[in-house]
Amino acid sequence: MGDEAIDRGESLKAAAPWLGLLLVIMVAGGVFLWRMRLSTPVPGANAETIIRQAWGPGRRVPLRGLETIEVTGANGKPVRLEARVLTSGEGSVRIEYLTPPLKGVTVWETGDRTYRYNPKLRRLSVARPRVSPEDQAEEAAQLLRNYTARVLREETVAGHPARVVELRPRQASGRHRLVWVDRNTSVILASVEHEEQGGRDEVLRSTRFSHVEYLQPGQAPGPEQFRPPAELIEKYGSAHRGDTSSRFEPPTLSRLIGFPVRVPAWVPPGYTFKAAYQTPCPCDRQHPAARLEWSDGLNTLSLFQCGHPGHEASGACLSSERAGSLAVARLQKIGGVDWYFLAVGVVPGKDLQAIVDSVSKP
Repeated sequence: MGDEAIDRGESLKAAAPWLGLLLVIMVAGGVFLWRMRLSTPVPGANAETIIRQAWGPGRRVPLRGLETIEVTGANGKPVRLEARVLTSGEGSVRIEYLTPPLKGVTVWETGDRTYRYNPKLRRLSVARPRVSPEDQAEEAAQLLRNYTARVLREETVAGHPARVVELRPRQASGRHRLVWVDRNTSVILASVEHEEQGGRDEVLRSTRFSHVEYLQPGQAPGPEQFRPPAELIEKYGSAHRGDTSSRFEPPTLSRLIGFPVRVPAWVPPGYTFKAAYQTPCPCDRQHPAARLEWSDGLNTLSLFQCGHPGHEASGACLSSERAGSLAVARLQKIGGVDWYFLAVGVVPGKDLQAIVDSVSKP
């Protein structure tokens, strides 16, 4: 959702531009879960019904709230963020990040546009939304094909009663997720991604509202709340090469960016291909790169790649070292061309490695 470079210190310095982008995508993915559609929960509903209500059709919930997001970074250290969220009954959303490494970054999303402003880069980008209402409906069905759901208990989150639902992949991977679904609105108030390793249960990513207020019809924010101020658009709203988030098939994207997009021969079971996108390469040449995206209905898996002929290895595109626990990177010469690959997602590291291995074979 942009190309924001973030500073997480030496551990991510070489890979920061692309990993910064993925941090935004993953964090926003958690936030956008909370603006699911409104429906009336059925007392004593089973887990699948609760999940369908949280992801399913209905009126969207207008709300404002504060949430905390933690993502496991390099060396197992958590990256902790706080954000302010505002949503409308029509599904528009505004996210303002309040703490480093994304402090000052703001995202506005309407039905047909996504705006991202990074004050450090003095840049405002405009793209099409990544997920349409039709996509959300399909993701709900795909999620229940790939995961089993069961209600564990009830808890209170940010002052609201919630059912705790466990989602476990049908294809055993050692990872599972807990979601806290508001009994009265079906809004997801919290989410925690777990991984079982060596007999321990580690948290990979968590999102949780510390405060949430559901807005009444007279309190609904106006459309001006979901687009950047005019002065930002006027000052920073210039187009940058690689900004577009239009969806492509790999052959079409290959013709657009100037190198053949490589598709991995293997992805984890349950993941289906969604689209290929043009994205900026963070090197000093400023040429476009490619991002391929898959989803299993709950998690997103992304593969970045850059393989421009005549582009000599400099380490500026990607680093194959210290990429973090949610990423595997590789630099490899294929057919005399230096290729850079970066696979990122909430899947086991061995799966990320297998994706990179299958795409980087000459």
